[in-house]
Amino acid sequence: MTRPMSDQRIPHTNAEKDGADSETRTRDLLITKQLLYQLSYVGTASILAVCASRVNRWYAWDRNQCASYQAYIWCTIARLRCHAALRRCRSRYMMHEDLATLRQQLTYAALLNRIMFATSAMLDLPQIFQKICEEVAAAFDVPQAGIALVDEDRRNLRVIGYTSPTGATAIGAMIPINGNPSSEHVVHGGEPLYIADAQTDIRMAAVHELMARMGIVSILIIPIWSEGQVIGTLGLDAYTPRIYSDAEIATIEQICAAASHAVTKAQVYAAAHAELERRRNAEDVIRQQTAALRERSTPLLVLSEHVVLMPLIGVLDTERAQQVIEVLLIGIQEHQARTAILDITGVSVVDTHTAAVLIRAAQATRMLGARVMLTGIRPEVAQTLIGLGINLQDIQTTASLRQGIALALR
Repeated sequence: MTRPMSDQRIPHTNAEKDGADSETRTRDLLITKQLLYQLSYVGTASILAVCASRVNRWYAWDRNQCASYQAYIWCTIARLRCHAALRRCRSRYMMHEDLATLRQQLTYAALLNRIMFATSAMLDLPQIFQKICEEVAAAFDVPQAGIALVDEDRRNLRVIGYTSPTGATAIGAMIPINGNPSSEHVVHGGEPLYIADAQTDIRMAAVHELMARMGIVSILIIPIWSEGQVIGTLGLDAYTPRIYSDAEIATIEQICAAASHAVTKAQVYAAAHAELERRRNAEDVIRQQTAALRERSTPLLVLSEHVVLMPLIGVLDTERAQQVIEVLLIGIQEHQARTAILDITGVSVVDTHTAAVLIRAAQATRMLGARVMLTGIRPEVAQTLIGLGINLQDIQTTASLRQGIALALR
């Protein structure tokens, strides 16, 4: 646009040009400061640079053009303020969403920690499953939750854990797998099953009346895996339509993994307990057999009212020597014996230890008011005892058992 000559004065001298440039720069500086002050609310550095560059060209325009352009700048600033406000609102909204997501993740993490602690601290499988059902029902705001395990022939699911607001229990109930589409889908297919309306869904046709009577609307069933096969299911029942998010389903699957770990641990514990019981029973049998053998190896025979006989066979080690003395003393006291015959005909080796046992037996017998006769002294045994310097003067000896019995019965 061409300006009228009457409104425009063109400087001709250098002094006039310098004065006009000074006034223009002063005006531009003031306008630039105002614009910078306004744009500081927006915080956009690129817009500041553009506006500053455009202000440098304002010296060629008149006041009306400058005012028009200033209005345009104010509108631009207003729009930028609106955009900035929208961005702040959007940021706050996303922040709230992030906080809600974080709270949910923390809630699920705490739930998993409690369940993992329960599976680690407890050994009773029904008690563990009951704890899991209660925690799941409370965390996902459902009235009922249950855990069932596949039986050995894989024909039925047996309920192990169950929780309900009415206090009713389904523990021990058997749920057929074959012919039951929902159970077949989870157990044979190995995939989660969600039923939005259990009272009308064709897969729940066999239990429509039961679902209606119990007021159950939606059902979620998650398989429990162990060693490559489904060993059970975790079910959540709701009285109202309940939609589960991917995060919720992922958390429930992690809970099923914890339940699988509990099953494995319980099986290992049961196997270890059974092996321990088997070993204890075997040890008891061995102990009983050992006691029977000891009794047979150290029998005490009653020859008359006051005479008892103990034939010794084999080797007299430390344990058997102690048993010989105990059996001999108890027999003397029970039968009020006056003479106890120890026959060593069957003793294979007679050494210092054997002689010490015989001497201890004779000394203990005399303390009970009875005497000991030692029979079955073979020639080699007599030489061994003499060679060892063992004194048997306080013990009456005979060469054979017959002689000793005859002497004792006089």
